[in-house]
Amino acid sequence: MIKLIERMEKIIIKLFIRFRLHDLFPKIASFLAKGRMDPFFFIIGFQKSGTTSLYEQIMELPIFKKGIAKEVSEMSKKSPNKSHFKLFFPKKNGKFKTGNACHLDIYSPFGALNIKEHFPHSKLIVIMRNPTERAYSHFLMDKKFGWIGDKVSFNDYIDFELKILEKIDTENIFDLYNNTKWLNFPFGMPVGKGIYYTYIKNLIDNNINFHPICLENYNQNFEIEFNKLISYLDVEDVDISKIEIKYSNKSKIESHMTDNSRDRLKEFYETYNDKLFDLLGVEYPWN
Repeated sequence: MIKLIERMEKIIIKLFIRFRLHDLFPKIASFLAKGRMDPFFFIIGFQKSGTTSLYEQIMELPIFKKGIAKEVSEMSKKSPNKSHFKLFFPKKNGKFKTGNACHLDIYSPFGALNIKEHFPHSKLIVIMRNPTERAYSHFLMDKKFGWIGDKVSFNDYIDFELKILEKIDTENIFDLYNNTKWLNFPFGMPVGKGIYYTYIKNLIDNNINFHPICLENYNQNFEIEFNKLISYLDVEDVDISKIEIKYSNKSKIESHMTDNSRDRLKEFYETYNDKLFDLLGVEYPWN
C-alpha cells in the first residue's frame, strides 16, 4: 500500500510539473512540496563554466540524492513559486541531501536574493571560467541552436554586443541584465555574462555567502579544490580518495578562436577581472 501511494504521488507531482498546476491547485502543490527536500546547495554560475560537471561530481557522494532535474530555474524569476520549485526534488529523507545547479540564478538579479529568502540555510557555489573562453563557448552554443546566424563570425558578434555594452552601466546588475537578456531570453548574451565582477558584487552587497571556484584551478588541482568545497559544504564522513574528476569543457574547439577576437576580449575583460580579484582577494589565471 505504501509503495502504491508513493507511486501515485510521483505521478501527481510529474503532472503538476508538466502542466504547471500549482496556480490552479495551490493548496495541493503546497502539501506535496512540504514532503520534498530543500536544496542543501545551489550551484549558481556561470553558464559554460562546468556547472553540470560540478553538480555530477557532488552528486557522486553517497549523502546526496538527485531530483527530477539538475537545473530548475524557478528561483531566477522575479516572483518564483516555491511550491512548484520544490516538486522537482526528492522526498524528505534524513539520510540524504540534494542540490540544484542553475546558472540563471546568478545572471538574474533576483536569483540569489530569492534563494536567500526561501532557503536561507543553503550553500551557494559560484564556478567561473576564463571569461574569454566562456564567451566563445557560449557563442558557439547560440549558433548551434540558431540564435545567431551561421554567417556571423565571432568577431562580428563581438562588435555587435560591445556596442550595446558601451551604452550601459555594466557594473549595475539590473542594467546589465535588462540590456543583454533579450537575444536568447532568458539565457543572456555571450560577452556580457563574462563580467563576473558585477554579479559577484551583487552577492556581496546583499550579504550572500558563497564559495567561489575557478574552473581552471579546479581542473588543475582537483583534490585541493574539491576538499575546499567539501569543507565549505560542511558534510561529514566524505572520502574522495576514489573519486575521479569529471572534466568540463574538454573540447579543443576554443583553439579555433582567432587571435584578434581573443585579444579584443582579453582587453575588454581585464579591468573587470582585476576588480573581481580585488573583491575576492584572489587572482585567477585569466589575464
